[in-house]
Amino acid sequence: MDASRRVRGQASAEMIVTLGIILMVLMLIGYVIFQRWVRTTDLKIYITGQRIANSIADNVNTVRSIGDGFSMETTLPFRMYSTQGYEVVFYNEEPTVFVHGGSFARSRTLYFSAPISTSVVGCNLHECNNLCNTTETSICLQVNRSLDIKVKSHMDGVYLTPEYNLVQGILGQQAIVSEIRPFSGSNVSADYVKIAANVSGTPETNRRSIAYLYRDETDKSLYLVFHHRDMQGMVQLNFSDMMGNMTVFFSDADGELNMSASPQGDWQVVGGERGGILKINTDYMRICINPEQMSPSATRYWYWVNRDYTRITLDKQDGRILCLTYP
Repeated sequence: MDASRRVRGQASAEMIVTLGIILMVLMLIGYVIFQRWVRTTDLKIYITGQRIANSIADNVNTVRSIGDGFSMETTLPFRMYSTQGYEVVFYNEEPTVFVHGGSFARSRTLYFSAPISTSVVGCNLHECNNLCNTTETSICLQVNRSLDIKVKSHMDGVYLTPEYNLVQGILGQQAIVSEIRPFSGSNVSADYVKIAANVSGTPETNRRSIAYLYRDETDKSLYLVFHHRDMQGMVQLNFSDMMGNMTVFFSDADGELNMSASPQGDWQVVGGERGGILKINTDYMRICINPEQMSPSATRYWYWVNRDYTRITLDKQDGRILCLTYP
């Protein structure tokens, strides 16, 4: 009996040892496989990060070489790996594009870069409002979703812009998108009435509001113009999401166009012509406009006007936001 128990006990011990060895071998194999998978994943991140940097640099260099006004469309992927976003950074006076992304395995930031042919890079994408915890001496684009953008050569620089200059609708829903083209001349004040008078041809244009961009060809200044004509009622526009330095160039009455912490335009229209002009003190701009209080009689017809006098009907419904970018 005792011998039988000893045999069974020895067999059990040998089985436990064998299972332990098998488990250790399996753990070792699993560890080796995991490490190889981690290295493969990080290699993919390295390849993706460098590919993104090279792609942006290729677009910047191409539009820069062709000249002013040329643009190329590109898509920035929304991740390097899984749900991890990344940052595209341009530092002032440094002709290089940098891409910052997170390592999968080591929880540290990875840096990728590519040379570009200019150090003058601007951005009027909404995502560029985020400084990415850097300084104001850099432009930082935070990418957490797939972005369709334009890379455009404009004057002496290159700009990252949305696909369309005019987007209107409710945020998060499908929006109306259009291109905008500024008027040009040598005196925005002198052309203020003339341009408005040329937006005619149908009876409804006698009572309408218009907005347009104006480029002064003499000093290259850019203006955003609002003109309200032959109406009664109130027009109030709230401005937000502003990029590019802007100042009030003209308002038909003191205080009606306010660029303070809560900028707004407020016109008490009783007939005749009312409006205001913002001067854009940079080569680019972004501004969103919410028609918070718009009397039906005052803004029954509200248009964006392009330099060829084509008109885009602007939405006045509550919750509808109009966002403009240039270039």
